[in-house]
Amino acid sequence: MLKIRKIGLKDCKQLAALHIQAWRESYSGIVSEKYLDNLDLAIKEEKWNNIILENNNPCFLAEYNDELAGFISLGQQRDGTIPTDG
Repeated sequence: MLKIRKIGLKDCKQLAALHIQAWRESYSGIVSEKYLDNLDLAIKEEKWNNIILENNNPCFLAEYNDELAGFISLGQQRDGTIPTDG
C-alpha cells in the first residue's frame, strides 16, 4: 500500500541514504564518479535535518509497504529569474 506523509526528523537518515542512492543512479556518467562516490551520508542527513527544522518548504515522502520509496521537497526556485506569485 502506498502512503504519502510529511517528513519528520526521524526520517532523515533513511531519507539521506535514498537521496544519495538516487543521485548515484541518476547522474552516473553525467556527474563525475568521484563526486558521486564522495556523497556523504552524515552531511546529507544534516542537510535534511536543517530543511525540516527550518520548516520553510513542505517536504513529503512516499512509503510503499512501509518502505521508503520516494520524497519531494517543495519551495521557490532558487535563482530569482521566475516570478513566484502563483
